[in-house]
Amino acid sequence: AEALQRAELNERKAVAMLANGFALNSTEQSDLADIIAQKIRLFQTMGRLPDAETALGDLLRLSREAQLKAQQLGRIYGTAGILRFGQREFLQAEQLARKADLVYGRVGKDATNGERTWLAQDIINALVGQKKWAEALREIERMDELVGDDRKLKQQVKFTFERAIVYFGDQRYTEAAKLFGDEVWSKAKKFGESHFFTAEATGLQGAALWRSGV
Repeated sequence: AEALQRAELNERKAVAMLANGFALNSTEQSDLADIIAQKIRLFQTMGRLPDAETALGDLLRLSREAQLKAQQLGRIYGTAGILRFGQREFLQAEQLARKADLVYGRVGKDATNGERTWLAQDIINALVGQKKWAEALREIERMDELVGDDRKLKQQVKFTFERAIVYFGDQRYTEAAKLFGDEVWSKAKKFGESHFFTAEATGLQGAALWRSGV
């Protein structure tokens, strides 16, 4: 609640500047986009989806009034995609994530840039939501090809859980079981053996092992 109050206060200050005819500099534009994006994420976390939709509308309106630069617009599309994904609108989530990625590409961000690899992960999740296994696999393979043998970048696009889900959907059960096993270990270490995430990964690993005939 405190974080939401701070975000709303900062947003009101920026809106007041615009209302009084002050142009926002690039830093203030970026801050404004971040503030409202934070509001959207907070509302979503709190389960207040109508408020998140309202905040998204505010963000789009203010982006026009403040003439936000392309990079900030990319952030808006990415945030909107996450909101759509949370509402199980997977096609719209995919389209918005791709739109954000296109914007970042146009402003010169490399395809292996952190923001663009996060968007690739969002695209994969949205494709999984649509059960488009072949397309999701192509997206994973595209990222693998982009990062090559760079160890740091390979870690950045590891996408263990998403990769396991896609392999499972593509009927590559043995590979999926191994990755789900990695997830079980990781989630147990981070959250504990009785946590939902650990149990979920364990169940999926069991399903993959059963399908693989092991």
